[in-house]
This record gives sequence, structure tokens and C-alpha cells, in this order.
Amino acid sequence: MKKYAVICTREEKYSSELTNLIDFYKECGFESIEVNVKAESMLEAYKNSVKKINPFNNDIIVFCHDDIEILLNPKQFNFVLEQKLLSKKVGFVGVAGSKILLPNACWWDYSSLSSGKGTGFVTHGDSLPKSTSTYYGPFGPACVLDGLFLACKGRLLKKVSLEHPDYLPYKWDFYDLHLTFQAHRLGFQNTTAPFFIKHSSSGLGAIEAGGEWNKNREAFIKKWRSILPAGDVPTIDFTENQRAKPKEATKDVSFIRRS
Repeated sequence: MKKYAVICTREEKYSSELTNLIDFYKECGFESIEVNVKAESMLEAYKNSVKKINPFNNDIIVFCHDDIEILLNPKQFNFVLEQKLLSKKVGFVGVAGSKILLPNACWWDYSSLSSGKGTGFVTHGDSLPKSTSTYYGPFGPACVLDGLFLACKGRLLKKVSLEHPDYLPYKWDFYDLHLTFQAHRLGFQNTTAPFFIKHSSSGLGAIEAGGEWNKNREAFIKKWRSILPAGDVPTIDFTENQRAKPKEATKDVSFIRRS
């Protein structure tokens, strides 16, 4: 078994954070760290890197953002990573997500988290002394996961597609739900794990109603409307507003801190 990391960045000059992340993966004994600079999309970068790596079924591949710091030491990190990916039934392993995907396609929606369906933990901020942390819920099974950090075995990448789907008009958003929801629908068990990651982004979810994230969300809803909600569905009285049509979708999101 070999381990590989795939990181996407938009900056040609590596930040100190990215340099430290690369060094960390090297300390963990990763075979290679593929850094994609100015790729056309996340999925394009991931697809090209996986093609280059050509992993065996039992190899581990980590996909992550360039602005994270893993707070575990290498020995702890490797233990969690390898243990959580032992079962062939496991899909993606991440740090934050939800056991249910609501009709509004927002995994961090308040109604989901307040009903106990959130899972994971992420620290936000440029430095630890000034950071804040968000606890989404106990680590464990998830329907979908945030793309901040995703790990899987090579065997999964023979089942899920890394092609950017035609139904998503923009290239940088909702790739994570597209990937992890594929794994969920194929019968794999996505899960969160205690990697304890700090993300430099504030994670406050200040997303423009007409921006690319929301437009991709609307497209995702349109594509999968017939099977949403999905996952561990709670006994919630879904209102018509929660089942909003794509053009109304931006109205029903309770924006809280995302990863």
C-alpha cells in the first residue's frame, strides 16, 4: 500500500502553508504529492493526477485544499487514515459532512445540524491562537462530505467518475458533493474521522445569492430532486420552502459556518 496526495492551488508561488503541508505529507511517507497549479477545475486536476499516479486498489489517495494544516503528528495521522480506510465498504473519508442531504443540497444547513445529522470538526483561522472551531456532530457515517479534505482507496476511483459533469455549469463548486454523493449512491459508506484540520478560510459561508456556488447548487438540486432528501432521513416536516424549486433555492439556506 502506497499513499498519495493531490492538492489544487491557484497560485504559482507556493504559500508557506502549502509548503508546510507538502513537508507534512513527506513526513507521513507519502509516495508522491501532486500539486496542480491553475487547473481548469478541481475535478480536472484530480482526474489528471489520478491518471498519472495510476493507483492500485489498496493505495490511499488524499485530495485536499492548499490552505489547510493537519494538527495531528504524522504517526497519529497515518493511524487514523489507514484505520478508517480498512473496510472495502468505505467510500470517502473526510473531516466534515452530514448524514443527510436535504432538498436544498446544503449539507451544513441548520435544520440538518440541529437535528443531529451533522458530523465532523474543523478549526478555522490563519493561526491557532486566533482560530475558532466548529463541531458539526460526532464522527461517523455521512451521506456527503465537504471537499476540504477527502481520502479514499484506489479501488473507489475505479467506481466514481472524476470527470466534471455536464450538469454543473461552473468548475470550482459542488465537486465535493458530486463525488461523495456518487459514492453514497453506489452503496459505499462515506465517513468523517478525527484528522483535526485547521482551515485558513473563515468558513462563514458568505455566498452571493447569484454567485457560482449557488448556481451550481441549483443545478445539483435540479439533477437530483427526485431522490432528495437522501441518506439518514430524520422525521422532519419538510415544507414547500425546503423543497424549493431551483430558482428559489437560495431562499431556504440557513447560512452558518461551513468548512
